[in-house]
Amino acid sequence: MGNIWKKIRPVRHFIGGYVYSFVSVIFAWTPLFLLYGLADLLGNLAFFTKTKSIRRIFKNLKYAYGDDKDPKEQSAIARGVCINLPRGFMESFRMIYRPPEDTAKTVEITGLEHLDTALAKGKGVIGISAHLGNFFTLGSALGSAGYSYNVVIKDSPNSMMAKIWRKGQINSLNMPIPAEPAIDCVKTILRKLKAGEIVTLVVDEDRSKGVPVEFFGKPAYTATGPAVLSLRSGAALVPIFAVREGKNRHRIIIEPAGEFELGDDKDENIATITEWCTRVIENMIRRYPDQWTWFNARWKTYQRKLKKSQKLN
Repeated sequence: MGNIWKKIRPVRHFIGGYVYSFVSVIFAWTPLFLLYGLADLLGNLAFFTKTKSIRRIFKNLKYAYGDDKDPKEQSAIARGVCINLPRGFMESFRMIYRPPEDTAKTVEITGLEHLDTALAKGKGVIGISAHLGNFFTLGSALGSAGYSYNVVIKDSPNSMMAKIWRKGQINSLNMPIPAEPAIDCVKTILRKLKAGEIVTLVVDEDRSKGVPVEFFGKPAYTATGPAVLSLRSGAALVPIFAVREGKNRHRIIIEPAGEFELGDDKDENIATITEWCTRVIENMIRRYPDQWTWFNARWKTYQRKLKKSQKLN
């Protein structure tokens, strides 16, 4: 079955691309109250059907919180995740075709002074963010306010969907920097930073080639890109998050840039900065737990290596 599924991938991508294109156009001009109604319906259906992804949400919540949150609290968070995720998708479909100013009107920005202070140093800003709320509102709000905002993205393997998504990112002022090829990505990031722009990195996912740092009290392998780029460019690291405050209401939260006591050991410096980035993200997730993508296999690499080590012993 798996081989057949792979063989028909071009057909799946072709059909999926056209379906995605059709749906994005329809949803772009559908009244918001209908979109939110559909999103809530789909979210509740997903929650009650307990698919593999939903079961992973519960598993990760239990792993992260343990006994700090009882089953009822964890269930409420899981249901919120199931509802907030399709709401974000519905909003994102509209952002493909609607002017960014429409989105900017739904967003309130707090902490903008921290961003201005960091940019004033003239070396650009590396934004630290997560898959929290509708993070594409970041570009619409900051871009509409006159900031040059870029975000590193990983393109969909479906070229048609990637093209539509790229159009939406540009239209919503989330100027995309493709993550692949990596060397071109790094060159583009450094060029943007040198020009005094903002480049946001979403670094809340498992990275097998990262370094293990504490995340909700458990080791999680984490990307070192923000640390490496900051040390190389001199750009400040500024936490920038988008959170939902109801239907079609959002808030961008910008926190002070990181300040570090660094030594001569490059690896230790990278670890120190990476730990800070992860702690900042964890703190924001703890504030808005039902807005993070809990089906993310955040501890996958650590758990795999732990099991392998246990088998060897």
